[in-house]
Amino acid sequence: MTKGPCHATDIVREALSSSKYHVIVSVGGDGTHHEVINGFFEPEGAPIPTETRIAFITHGTGQDTCRTLPCGKNLSENLDVIYGNNEVALDCGRLEYTTPNGLKTTHFVNECSVGFSGWVCKRVNESSLRRMFPKLTFMLGSALGFIFYKPKKITISVQGDDEEKRETNTFSTFLAAVCNGKYFGGGMMISPRAEMSDGKLEITALKDIGLATFVLQWRRLFNGTIYQKPQFCYSATSTEFHLGGPDAAEVVVEGDGEYKGTLPATITIQPAALTAKVAVTTKKNYGTA
Repeated sequence: MTKGPCHATDIVREALSSSKYHVIVSVGGDGTHHEVINGFFEPEGAPIPTETRIAFITHGTGQDTCRTLPCGKNLSENLDVIYGNNEVALDCGRLEYTTPNGLKTTHFVNECSVGFSGWVCKRVNESSLRRMFPKLTFMLGSALGFIFYKPKKITISVQGDDEEKRETNTFSTFLAAVCNGKYFGGGMMISPRAEMSDGKLEITALKDIGLATFVLQWRRLFNGTIYQKPQFCYSATSTEFHLGGPDAAEVVVEGDGEYKGTLPATITIQPAALTAKVAVTTKKNYGTA
């Protein structure tokens, strides 16, 4: 059991230093998985060389990581995952973000986002009700966000190795999510084309379209068709993104549901950073470990 924020990260780093463990199992929601995968990296961001595998058992408020990654659905399946031989090479995102004390670095397995979602995560993370009533706290935070949060003007720069795809756009946005997995925010399929083992990240930014239009298009966030409406959203795939712009200092950043800091931020992919044990493997979605 963890005793507080970042304790899971410290536990994993200590376990890896002993070289005694073949598999580290993360039991919890997206926030717990976030802390556990960060234990596979040094504090400054370098990967820790290891043969240790990771397995995910989902049990928590946010369960978006295992909506894309094939995890076990019950005790029997989870045991099969842990003791089985199905393994995949799992990418991670590297997030460099801004704090009052300067730039800091973290990693994410599923997504990082800015804007409305970061605003909500900050308030949920700071709430004293979070541990006792996690879902209720998230629902209340989201409701307050719809009332009080105002879209911000940000600049999205698509970087990466492919020079032909490099571009920079500045516009007012409600939120922008850089995804390794397909889902975020409790089941929203905001990046349906994202894969966790293809060496790329996908960004989806929801434009300032007004609350009424946003509500009318709400179903598209869950069925994976929002990117088909360029008048509502901006979408791009790359290995690196830089987010900044006129309102950067006001735009809150979160990673896997955990509040981090503000923009400016740089997000890059770290291909095949982990070896994960999973329930099934498919050639289309996952690389071989």
